[in-house]
Amino acid sequence: MFPDFHHNGQRYDLQHLRSYTITYERPVQGKNPAESFSVNVTFSHHCFTEGLPKNEAPHDPALRYDFNGDPRLFNVRRWALSRQLPDIIAKLPTLRCAQTGKGNFFTVALTDADGATVDYEIYFRIWKPGKGRIFMHVESAYVREADYGSSRPKGMSIAFFVILHNIRHGRPIHG
Repeated sequence: MFPDFHHNGQRYDLQHLRSYTITYERPVQGKNPAESFSVNVTFSHHCFTEGLPKNEAPHDPALRYDFNGDPRLFNVRRWALSRQLPDIIAKLPTLRCAQTGKGNFFTVALTDADGATVDYEIYFRIWKPGKGRIFMHVESAYVREADYGSSRPKGMSIAFFVILHNIRHGRPIHG
């Protein structure tokens, strides 16, 4: 989906962000029978780019990454962390998820390529267009910098399997 990015003779492979299908298996839980969820996963270029500088601050134009009319800047740190996204997505049933209040969800994974502990925020939207498979789009993923300008949503906790179950059955997710 995303072509590799090249900068200063370095190639940044983006194949880890190609779309794929994953199956989540929820085991029997009390009165609830086991349930299997097939989910199509896609990613936004916001997982490896950052917004253009405000107030026309200087930046390296060679880092510009335009995708579907959305100009942004390639960010090496976001790219490096994004390489862990497929593994994190596979582990969503074991992670704390929360609602943002804006129709999407987020989770925080504590990880870094160097082994340092950081808050890696991952925002995603889940829906089911009619009959068939469930879709998940990872809208953004980043470590919140001190100058980001807004705080992480407080969000009400919700189990990932509750999200999938309610989406599958057309039930609202209250938050």
